[in-house]
Amino acid sequence: MPLARNGNLISARYDGSRMLRRVFTVLSFMSLLLCVARCMLWVRSYFRLDTIYWLNER
Repeated sequence: MPLARNGNLISARYDGSRMLRRVFTVLSFMSLLLCVARCMLWVRSYFRLDTIYWLNER
């Protein structure tokens, strides 16, 4: 087991919770970016109209 700075053993649970906290932080940040991008597209839709045309060449 790894040692802390004061020489005490660090439990495996602590290491796992630190890893989970880091994963949660990364996923939360990605969720925030997705939310901001979605809001930007929503605001953009009020000022711009995108049109897609389909041409059938038969």
